Amino acid sequence: MLNGGILQEIHRRITRLWGYMFEAIFPPRCVICGTLGEYICHRHQDFQPPRTIESPEYLDGIFAVATYTDPLVPPIIERFKYKGLRGMGQILGKKMVQVIPKNVPNNAVIVPIPLHWTRKIWRGYNQSEILAKTISNEVHIPFMPLIRKQKSTKQQATLTSRERIKNVEDVFYVVKNSEIPKVVLLVDDVYTTGATMNSAAKVLKNAGVSRVYGLCFATS
Repeated sequence: MLNGGILQEIHRRITRLWGYMFEAIFPPRCVICGTLGEYICHRHQDFQPPRTIESPEYLDGIFAVATYTDPLVPPIIERFKYKGLRGMGQILGKKMVQVIPKNVPNNAVIVPIPLHWTRKIWRGYNQSEILAKTISNEVHIPFMPLIRKQKSTKQQATLTSRERIKNVEDVFYVVKNSEIPKVVLLVDDVYTTGATMNSAAKVLKNAGVSRVYGLCFATS
């Protein structure tokens, strides 16, 4: 009988193959205007910058490309996160690179916000992981999947601010026997109330990380 790890790997490879086949049969079109060539054409890559964000307790700063009130942003996130257009992650990740401060230490690592394995199998990929790997390749900061999610939770988008905090309380843990870095860039697609990132940052700091910065594409 195949164990869970082997089944997940088989699913991952089948999903990746299907993604390649889909994009080969249906070439990317801009999700805003339908122009053939890219999921987000160059005419629609100028986003409204976010307002100043106050960092929650365990984060030492938040860096973002756009604000969710920008009318271009919701359809982009919707299609990237829920419609299987994982190729958009390379465009969004490269945009996120542009807002990383130049004074981020050389010993930093890039850590994606994890999905619970059941959600990842259902969706086929972790959008934050795609962003994190793209950023890592662009700036040559090591990618490290340092944390995992130990239980499935409700989707944050469906909850109130107070419910979001409770929903992600104590759901993350640091992978055993991991080397603990001094500085972490914690990557997610969207930052709304900060509950998810703050919960993950708390776990990282309790494990010995000195500074944790949040890096996302859009904020509310």
